[in-house]
Amino acid sequence: MIGQKHSKIKNRRESSIGLSKINLELNYDNEQFKLVVNIVEATGLLPISKDGHADPYITLRLIPIEGQRGLASAGSVSPGKGGRKQTKIVENCLNPIFNEIFEFGFHFSELAYFKLILTVKDARNYGIFEKRSVLGTAEIPLKDVDPSNPKNNLWLDLIN
Repeated sequence: MIGQKHSKIKNRRESSIGLSKINLELNYDNEQFKLVVNIVEATGLLPISKDGHADPYITLRLIPIEGQRGLASAGSVSPGKGGRKQTKIVENCLNPIFNEIFEFGFHFSELAYFKLILTVKDARNYGIFEKRSVLGTAEIPLKDVDPSNPKNNLWLDLIN
């Protein structure tokens, strides 16, 4: 019985690619040498719980692109120091609005060597041995950031 219920939720989530989205703005500040990320909102999140609710928050991780030579492999930006950030938790919401700004300090020439991983998680406690449930993830290669555009507004599909 429990296995059937879990598989129904899993199948519903897998067939929903493209429904859950995250909206953010990317900007590079040339004067202060930092990437500025504004997490605006997430929409269409699919809850894990049977009551149909979630307490979402988003983690941001700046990581080197695998196989890239140069600055990323040299560790010029330390993911442990400012490379991981998190939004506030929005309780009981499947379309949370965050409007939170995060900054990652490094030179523009290093952008091509990194990607930003966004993970939407549910802060609800589903048991003592359970990790926080992931509602979706998105990935942005930072080589796509246009420094001449003051606000690169993006809507990204979340992969469940």
